[in-house]
Amino acid sequence: PMPQLPHRPQATNTLTPHTPATHASTPADATIWASPEDFVTDIWPHAQRAAQNLNVNPHLIVAQAALETGWGQHVPMTDGKSSFNFFGIKADQRWPGHYVERETMEYESNQFSRQQARFRAYDSMAEGVNDFVDFLKSQPRYRNALQNAHDDRNFLQALQHAGYATDPNYADKIMRIARSETLQNSLTKLKENGQLPLAS
Repeated sequence: PMPQLPHRPQATNTLTPHTPATHASTPADATIWASPEDFVTDIWPHAQRAAQNLNVNPHLIVAQAALETGWGQHVPMTDGKSSFNFFGIKADQRWPGHYVERETMEYESNQFSRQQARFRAYDSMAEGVNDFVDFLKSQPRYRNALQNAHDDRNFLQALQHAGYATDPNYADKIMRIARSETLQNSLTKLKENGQLPLAS
């Protein structure tokens, strides 16, 4: 059965007015993916490359993206096109690129609450996944997580403890998705169809 995912409220879908985004013409420009299998098919080769760069299990990268976006159903959008932000990376004052404003759920004072936040926007799926890698490697607070990259659970727990997400069950939710029948079945079909090339 598909693991339970947190409710993701609809984005307000507003882009900063002074930096209109342009997007690559790829299948991932679609508003949502039709199924978890389609989402895994598109993101898997990028996750493989990112995993090699971070020395982590690629299943964890796909699972984290699935948790953050509901298997691609709730990627922040800009004018009907994907922002390609699959990892919930926010755009603070240091971010020089495009961003999307949307409502999100944060866990504070022992409860979830809806808040407005800015999230980074990218021009392609590859750019979004690559920035996730750069984000982890450039932040000193994630050093311990990367040092534990060889152990799935320790990596995720260190990521959570470093403040990647406010959800106290963030690491456990990613682990459940990584081990889920939904992800395993999607990867099995990819292998059967020979659809596991590295992303260009």
